Amino acid sequence: MAVLYASSSRKRKGTFRVKACQNLDAVRVTFDDDRAVANAGLVLTATTAQHLGLLDAAQDMIRLDGLGAANAGVKAMTVIEAMVAGADCIDDVDVLRAGSTAKVLGHRVAAPSTIATFLRGFTFGHVRQLDRFAEHALAAAWAAGAGPGDQSLVIDIDSTICEVHGYQKQGAGYGYTKTKGLHPLVAVRADTGEMLHIRFRKGSANTGRGAERFVRETLARARRAVELRLTLGARASHRGDFHLGVQTWARPERDGTVLLGVTDLELQTLDRIERVELPEPGAELRQGGRLLTVLTADGLAHGLWSPLSGRVLSCNDLLRDQPESLRDARNGARWVVRIHPADLDGELPNLIES
Repeated sequence: MAVLYASSSRKRKGTFRVKACQNLDAVRVTFDDDRAVANAGLVLTATTAQHLGLLDAAQDMIRLDGLGAANAGVKAMTVIEAMVAGADCIDDVDVLRAGSTAKVLGHRVAAPSTIATFLRGFTFGHVRQLDRFAEHALAAAWAAGAGPGDQSLVIDIDSTICEVHGYQKQGAGYGYTKTKGLHPLVAVRADTGEMLHIRFRKGSANTGRGAERFVRETLARARRAVELRLTLGARASHRGDFHLGVQTWARPERDGTVLLGVTDLELQTLDRIERVELPEPGAELRQGGRLLTVLTADGLAHGLWSPLSGRVLSCNDLLRDQPESLRDARNGARWVVRIHPADLDGELPNLIES
Protein backbone atom coordinates (compact mmCIF):
# COMPACT_ATOMS: atom_id res chain seq x y z
CA MET A 1 0.00 0.00 0.00
CA ALA A 2 1.52 3.32 -1.02
CA VAL A 3 1.08 6.10 1.52
CA LEU A 4 1.92 9.70 0.66
CA TYR A 5 3.11 11.88 3.50
CA ALA A 6 3.18 15.63 2.95
CA SER A 7 3.45 18.59 5.25
CA SER A 8 1.67 21.85 4.56
CA SER A 9 0.86 25.03 6.37
CA ARG A 10 -2.89 24.34 6.27
CA LYS A 11 -4.46 23.13 9.51
CA ARG A 12 -8.06 22.68 8.35
CA LYS A 13 -9.17 19.04 8.07
CA GLY A 14 -11.21 17.65 5.21
CA THR A 15 -11.06 17.69 1.42
CA PHE A 16 -9.93 20.90 -0.21
CA ARG A 17 -8.28 22.09 -3.39
CA VAL A 18 -4.55 22.65 -3.57
CA LYS A 19 -3.10 25.25 -5.90
CA ALA A 20 -0.84 23.81 -8.58
CA CYS A 21 1.95 26.22 -7.61
CA GLN A 22 1.90 25.26 -3.93
CA ASN A 23 5.19 23.68 -2.78
CA LEU A 24 5.28 20.57 -0.60
CA ASP A 25 7.87 20.55 2.15
CA ALA A 26 8.51 16.80 1.84
CA VAL A 27 7.25 13.72 0.02
CA ARG A 28 7.85 10.16 1.13
CA VAL A 29 6.35 7.03 -0.46
CA THR A 30 6.42 3.75 1.47
CA PHE A 31 5.17 0.25 0.82
CA ASP A 32 4.21 -0.74 4.36
CA ASP A 33 1.83 -3.66 3.71
CA ASP A 34 3.60 -6.94 3.00
CA ARG A 35 0.27 -8.48 1.95
CA ALA A 36 -0.22 -6.13 -0.99
CA VAL A 37 0.23 -7.39 -4.55
CA ALA A 38 1.36 -4.90 -7.17
CA ASN A 39 -0.27 -5.46 -10.58
CA ALA A 40 -2.55 -8.20 -9.28
CA GLY A 41 -3.56 -9.00 -12.87
CA LEU A 42 -0.32 -10.97 -13.01
CA VAL A 43 -2.26 -13.77 -11.33
CA LEU A 44 -3.81 -14.54 -14.73
CA THR A 45 -0.55 -14.70 -16.66
CA ALA A 46 1.24 -16.54 -13.84
CA THR A 47 -1.51 -19.18 -13.68
CA THR A 48 -1.38 -19.61 -17.46
CA ALA A 49 2.42 -19.93 -17.41
CA GLN A 50 2.22 -22.60 -14.72
CA HIS A 51 -0.47 -24.50 -16.62
CA LEU A 52 1.65 -24.48 -19.80
CA GLY A 53 4.82 -25.49 -17.94
CA LEU A 54 6.82 -22.49 -19.15
CA LEU A 55 9.15 -22.33 -16.16
CA ASP A 56 10.35 -25.91 -16.64
CA ALA A 57 10.54 -25.42 -20.40
CA ALA A 58 12.73 -22.33 -20.03
CA GLN A 59 14.95 -24.15 -17.55
CA ASP A 60 15.47 -27.00 -20.02
CA MET A 61 15.81 -25.01 -23.22
CA ILE A 62 17.88 -21.96 -22.20
CA ARG A 63 21.49 -22.87 -21.45
CA LEU A 64 24.11 -20.16 -20.96
CA ASP A 65 27.79 -20.30 -20.06
CA GLY A 66 29.61 -18.45 -17.29
CA LEU A 67 28.04 -15.92 -14.94
CA GLY A 68 24.27 -15.83 -14.95
CA ALA A 69 23.86 -19.38 -16.28
CA ALA A 70 22.21 -20.82 -13.16
CA ASN A 71 18.42 -20.92 -12.77
CA ALA A 72 17.78 -19.69 -16.31
CA GLY A 73 14.10 -20.60 -16.06
CA VAL A 74 13.47 -18.38 -13.03
CA LYS A 75 15.34 -15.47 -14.62
CA ALA A 76 13.60 -15.81 -17.97
CA MET A 77 10.15 -15.90 -16.36
CA THR A 78 11.09 -12.91 -14.19
CA VAL A 79 11.87 -10.90 -17.34
CA ILE A 80 8.67 -12.03 -19.08
CA GLU A 81 6.40 -11.25 -16.14
CA ALA A 82 8.08 -7.89 -15.51
CA MET A 83 7.43 -6.95 -19.15
CA VAL A 84 3.79 -7.97 -18.73
CA ALA A 85 3.67 -5.59 -15.76
CA GLY A 86 5.00 -2.76 -17.95
CA ALA A 87 8.76 -2.95 -17.33
CA ASP A 88 10.86 -1.50 -20.16
CA CYS A 89 14.27 -1.49 -18.47
CA ILE A 90 16.21 -3.72 -16.09
CA ASP A 91 15.53 -1.60 -13.01
CA ASP A 92 11.79 -1.99 -13.59
CA VAL A 93 12.05 -5.68 -12.66
CA ASP A 94 11.76 -4.47 -9.07
CA VAL A 95 8.02 -4.06 -9.65
CA LEU A 96 7.71 -7.81 -9.04
CA ARG A 97 9.34 -7.51 -5.62
CA ALA A 98 6.77 -5.15 -4.12
CA GLY A 99 4.76 -6.59 -1.24
CA SER A 100 3.74 -10.21 -1.82
CA THR A 101 3.75 -10.04 -5.62
CA ALA A 102 6.33 -12.84 -5.88
CA LYS A 103 3.98 -15.23 -4.05
CA VAL A 104 1.43 -15.18 -6.87
CA LEU A 105 4.04 -15.94 -9.53
CA GLY A 106 4.93 -19.39 -8.25
CA HIS A 107 8.69 -18.87 -8.29
CA ARG A 108 11.44 -16.72 -6.82
CA VAL A 109 11.84 -13.28 -8.41
CA ALA A 110 15.38 -12.43 -9.51
CA ALA A 111 16.84 -9.04 -8.61
CA PRO A 112 17.54 -6.45 -11.34
CA SER A 113 21.29 -6.89 -10.94
CA THR A 114 20.89 -10.66 -11.39
CA ILE A 115 18.78 -10.12 -14.50
CA ALA A 116 21.43 -7.78 -15.91
CA THR A 117 24.11 -10.46 -15.54
CA PHE A 118 21.75 -13.02 -17.07
CA LEU A 119 20.97 -10.91 -20.13
CA ARG A 120 24.62 -10.04 -20.71
CA GLY A 121 25.31 -13.78 -20.97
CA PHE A 122 23.33 -14.09 -24.22
CA THR A 123 25.12 -14.18 -27.55
CA PHE A 124 23.88 -14.56 -31.10
CA GLY A 125 24.36 -18.29 -30.71
CA HIS A 126 21.61 -18.42 -28.09
CA VAL A 127 18.95 -17.10 -30.48
CA ARG A 128 17.83 -20.56 -31.52
CA GLN A 129 17.36 -21.56 -27.89
CA LEU A 130 14.98 -18.65 -27.40
CA ASP A 131 13.25 -19.50 -30.68
CA ARG A 132 12.63 -23.05 -29.49
CA PHE A 133 11.27 -21.83 -26.15
CA ALA A 134 8.96 -19.33 -27.89
CA GLU A 135 7.68 -22.04 -30.24
CA HIS A 136 7.08 -24.39 -27.32
CA ALA A 137 5.05 -21.69 -25.54
CA LEU A 138 3.00 -21.04 -28.69
CA ALA A 139 2.32 -24.73 -29.33
CA ALA A 140 1.39 -25.38 -25.70
CA ALA A 141 -0.99 -22.40 -25.64
CA TRP A 142 -2.69 -23.42 -28.87
CA ALA A 143 -3.00 -26.99 -27.66
CA ALA A 144 -4.76 -25.65 -24.56
CA GLY A 145 -7.37 -23.90 -26.73
CA ALA A 146 -5.88 -20.51 -27.63
CA GLY A 147 -5.31 -21.43 -31.29
CA PRO A 148 -7.38 -20.38 -34.29
CA GLY A 149 -9.60 -23.46 -34.08
CA ASP A 150 -11.53 -24.07 -37.28
CA GLN A 151 -11.13 -20.46 -38.42
CA SER A 152 -8.67 -19.25 -41.03
CA LEU A 153 -5.33 -18.13 -39.65
CA VAL A 154 -4.27 -14.75 -41.05
CA ILE A 155 -0.71 -13.65 -40.30
CA ASP A 156 0.53 -10.08 -40.74
CA ILE A 157 4.27 -9.79 -41.46
CA ASP A 158 6.09 -6.48 -41.42
CA SER A 159 9.22 -4.73 -40.19
CA THR A 160 9.37 -2.13 -37.44
CA ILE A 161 11.87 0.14 -35.75
CA CYS A 162 12.69 -0.38 -32.06
CA GLU A 163 14.41 2.75 -30.84
CA VAL A 164 17.36 2.20 -28.48
CA HIS A 165 19.63 4.46 -26.47
CA GLY A 166 23.26 4.06 -25.52
CA TYR A 167 26.45 3.54 -27.46
CA GLN A 168 26.94 -0.18 -26.86
CA LYS A 169 23.63 -1.64 -28.02
CA GLN A 170 24.51 -4.59 -30.24
CA GLY A 171 23.07 -4.28 -33.72
CA ALA A 172 21.78 -0.73 -33.23
CA GLY A 173 22.08 1.57 -36.19
CA TYR A 174 20.44 4.32 -38.21
CA GLY A 175 18.09 3.29 -41.01
CA TYR A 176 15.75 5.10 -43.35
CA THR A 177 13.84 6.62 -40.41
CA LYS A 178 17.03 8.32 -39.13
CA THR A 179 16.25 6.80 -35.72
CA LYS A 180 18.86 4.76 -33.90
CA GLY A 181 17.49 1.34 -33.19
CA LEU A 182 16.96 -2.26 -34.24
CA HIS A 183 14.97 -3.20 -37.32
CA PRO A 184 13.23 -6.53 -36.63
CA LEU A 185 10.80 -8.50 -38.75
CA VAL A 186 7.65 -9.45 -36.85
CA ALA A 187 4.81 -11.87 -37.55
CA VAL A 188 1.51 -11.20 -35.79
CA ARG A 189 -1.75 -13.13 -35.73
CA ALA A 190 -4.21 -10.73 -37.31
CA ASP A 191 -7.28 -11.47 -35.18
CA THR A 192 -5.64 -11.40 -31.73
CA GLY A 193 -2.41 -9.44 -32.12
CA GLU A 194 -0.51 -12.46 -30.82
CA MET A 195 3.20 -12.36 -31.66
CA LEU A 196 4.03 -15.55 -33.55
CA HIS A 197 7.65 -14.91 -34.50
CA ILE A 198 10.28 -12.18 -34.45
CA ARG A 199 13.74 -11.89 -35.94
CA PHE A 200 16.01 -9.00 -34.98
CA ARG A 201 18.27 -7.35 -37.55
CA LYS A 202 20.63 -4.41 -37.51
CA GLY A 203 19.05 -0.99 -37.51
CA SER A 204 20.49 -0.24 -40.94
CA ALA A 205 19.01 -3.41 -42.52
CA ASN A 206 16.93 -3.07 -45.66
CA THR A 207 13.20 -3.57 -45.05
CA GLY A 208 13.07 -6.82 -47.02
CA ARG A 209 16.34 -8.31 -45.80
CA GLY A 210 15.83 -11.90 -44.63
CA ALA A 211 12.09 -11.74 -45.32
CA GLU A 212 11.91 -14.92 -47.39
CA ARG A 213 13.53 -17.08 -44.73
CA PHE A 214 11.50 -15.37 -42.01
CA VAL A 215 8.24 -16.16 -43.81
CA ARG A 216 9.25 -19.82 -44.18
CA GLU A 217 10.11 -20.04 -40.47
CA THR A 218 6.84 -18.38 -39.46
CA LEU A 219 4.69 -20.66 -41.60
CA ALA A 220 6.54 -23.75 -40.37
CA ARG A 221 6.08 -22.67 -36.75
CA ALA A 222 2.37 -21.97 -37.20
CA ARG A 223 1.88 -25.23 -39.10
CA ARG A 224 3.49 -27.26 -36.32
CA ALA A 225 1.35 -25.53 -33.70
CA VAL A 226 -1.83 -26.06 -35.72
CA GLU A 227 -0.93 -29.69 -36.40
CA LEU A 228 -0.48 -30.17 -32.68
CA ARG A 229 -3.96 -28.82 -32.02
CA LEU A 230 -5.48 -31.00 -34.74
CA THR A 231 -3.64 -34.04 -33.43
CA LEU A 232 -4.91 -33.49 -29.93
CA GLY A 233 -8.38 -32.51 -31.07
CA ALA A 234 -8.79 -35.54 -33.31
CA ARG A 235 -7.24 -37.82 -30.66
CA ALA A 236 -5.50 -39.78 -33.40
CA SER A 237 -1.77 -39.46 -32.80
CA HIS A 238 -1.27 -42.74 -30.91
CA ARG A 239 -3.99 -45.30 -30.32
CA GLY A 240 -4.44 -45.76 -26.59
CA ASP A 241 -1.70 -43.27 -25.69
CA PHE A 242 -1.72 -40.37 -23.24
CA HIS A 243 0.30 -37.21 -23.90
CA LEU A 244 2.13 -34.82 -21.59
CA GLY A 245 2.04 -31.55 -23.52
CA VAL A 246 3.86 -31.78 -26.84
CA GLN A 247 6.86 -33.87 -25.83
CA THR A 248 6.16 -37.37 -24.56
CA TRP A 249 3.50 -40.08 -24.44
CA ALA A 250 2.57 -42.97 -22.16
CA ARG A 251 1.10 -46.27 -23.39
CA PRO A 252 -0.43 -48.62 -20.77
CA GLU A 253 0.23 -52.30 -21.54
CA ARG A 254 -1.93 -55.32 -20.66
CA ASP A 255 0.63 -56.61 -18.14
CA GLY A 256 0.24 -53.47 -16.00
CA THR A 257 3.46 -51.81 -17.17
CA VAL A 258 3.60 -48.59 -19.18
CA LEU A 259 5.79 -47.65 -22.15
CA LEU A 260 7.01 -44.05 -22.31
CA GLY A 261 8.07 -42.48 -25.61
CA VAL A 262 8.66 -39.27 -27.59
CA THR A 263 6.00 -37.62 -29.80
CA ASP A 264 6.37 -37.09 -33.54
CA LEU A 265 5.92 -33.35 -33.06
CA GLU A 266 8.80 -33.10 -30.60
CA LEU A 267 11.09 -35.09 -32.92
CA GLN A 268 10.33 -32.65 -35.74
CA THR A 269 11.81 -29.80 -33.69
CA LEU A 270 15.12 -31.60 -33.04
CA ASP A 271 18.28 -31.41 -35.13
CA ARG A 272 20.19 -34.61 -35.91
CA ILE A 273 20.36 -36.69 -32.72
CA GLU A 274 23.91 -37.38 -31.54
CA ARG A 275 23.24 -39.06 -28.19
CA VAL A 276 20.38 -40.12 -25.96
CA GLU A 277 20.89 -40.20 -22.19
CA LEU A 278 18.48 -42.70 -20.63
CA PRO A 279 17.65 -43.39 -16.97
CA GLU A 280 19.02 -46.60 -15.49
CA PRO A 281 16.73 -49.55 -14.61
CA GLY A 282 15.50 -49.08 -11.06
CA ALA A 283 15.46 -45.30 -11.29
CA GLU A 284 12.37 -43.54 -9.98
CA LEU A 285 10.62 -41.11 -12.34
CA ARG A 286 8.10 -38.49 -11.37
CA GLN A 287 5.37 -36.98 -13.52
CA GLY A 288 6.71 -33.78 -15.09
CA GLY A 289 10.29 -34.62 -14.08
CA ARG A 290 13.21 -35.43 -16.39
CA LEU A 291 12.70 -38.58 -18.48
CA LEU A 292 15.70 -38.40 -20.81
CA THR A 293 18.12 -35.95 -22.39
CA VAL A 294 18.62 -35.74 -26.16
CA LEU A 295 21.86 -34.15 -27.41
CA THR A 296 21.66 -32.87 -30.98
CA ALA A 297 24.15 -31.86 -33.66
CA ASP A 298 23.58 -28.15 -33.03
CA GLY A 299 25.19 -28.57 -29.60
CA LEU A 300 22.00 -28.34 -27.56
CA ALA A 301 20.84 -30.69 -24.81
CA HIS A 302 17.06 -31.16 -24.81
CA GLY A 303 15.47 -32.35 -21.59
CA LEU A 304 12.20 -34.26 -22.12
CA TRP A 305 9.69 -34.78 -19.32
CA SER A 306 8.12 -37.94 -18.00
CA PRO A 307 4.34 -38.21 -18.46
CA LEU A 308 3.99 -40.55 -15.47
CA SER A 309 5.66 -41.41 -12.18
CA GLY A 310 7.08 -44.87 -11.64
CA ARG A 311 10.09 -47.20 -11.42
CA VAL A 312 12.08 -47.90 -14.57
CA LEU A 313 11.98 -51.60 -15.44
CA SER A 314 13.92 -51.52 -18.72
CA CYS A 315 15.27 -49.11 -21.33
CA ASN A 316 15.33 -49.22 -25.12
CA ASP A 317 19.04 -50.01 -25.46
CA LEU A 318 18.90 -49.57 -29.24
CA LEU A 319 18.90 -45.82 -28.62
CA ARG A 320 22.31 -45.95 -26.94
CA ASP A 321 24.04 -47.24 -30.08
CA GLN A 322 21.73 -45.78 -32.71
CA PRO A 323 20.30 -42.53 -31.28
CA GLU A 324 18.80 -41.42 -34.62
CA SER A 325 16.61 -44.55 -34.57
CA LEU A 326 14.43 -42.61 -32.13
CA ARG A 327 12.78 -41.18 -35.27
CA ASP A 328 12.09 -44.59 -36.82
CA ALA A 329 8.67 -45.92 -35.85
CA ARG A 330 9.02 -49.08 -37.95
CA ASN A 331 11.34 -50.83 -35.48
CA GLY A 332 9.50 -49.64 -32.39
CA ALA A 333 12.38 -47.41 -31.34
CA ARG A 334 10.21 -44.50 -30.28
CA TRP A 335 9.53 -46.03 -26.91
CA VAL A 336 12.19 -44.99 -24.41
CA VAL A 337 11.58 -46.86 -21.16
CA ARG A 338 9.15 -49.34 -19.64
CA ILE A 339 8.01 -48.47 -16.11
CA HIS A 340 5.93 -49.85 -13.28
CA PRO A 341 3.58 -46.89 -12.66
CA ALA A 342 3.34 -45.45 -9.17
CA ASP A 343 -0.21 -44.06 -9.45
CA LEU A 344 -1.65 -44.78 -12.88
CA ASP A 345 -5.29 -44.01 -12.04
CA GLY A 346 -4.37 -40.81 -10.25
CA GLU A 347 -1.99 -39.41 -12.90
CA LEU A 348 -3.64 -40.38 -16.20
CA PRO A 349 -6.33 -37.68 -15.81
CA ASN A 350 -3.51 -35.10 -15.92
CA LEU A 351 -2.63 -36.20 -19.48
CA ILE A 352 -4.33 -35.78 -22.85
CA GLU A 353 -5.83 -39.03 -24.11
CA SER A 354 -5.49 -39.93 -27.78
